[in-house]
Amino acid sequence: MTSYFIKFMLLLMVTLSISQANATVVYYKNTNNWETPTAHIWNGGEGTNWPGKAMTSLGDGWYSIDAGSNKNIQFNNKGSNQTKDLQIPQNVSATAYVDGNW
Repeated sequence: MTSYFIKFMLLLMVTLSISQANATVVYYKNTNNWETPTAHIWNGGEGTNWPGKAMTSLGDGWYSIDAGSNKNIQFNNKGSNQTKDLQIPQNVSATAYVDGNW
């Protein structure tokens, strides 16, 4: 098996286990070359204080965070260079944000 297949299977297992808890995993492709992307989440669950939590690095510029049942997210670089306030797609167990698009 290739390392990409193994990573995909691990991500799938994590996503399925979290989706059973009615949560959404948000993946973010760091195309801005931010040192440590941070996600501020709010509105619907246990949110974060600004600037949010450091996201988990998955390699190759991909990061993830468990957004729980929150409806909003903002990606930033430890409090600077932030995206606009975003609405997390609902009724999904996982979603990805790449180059300004879900």
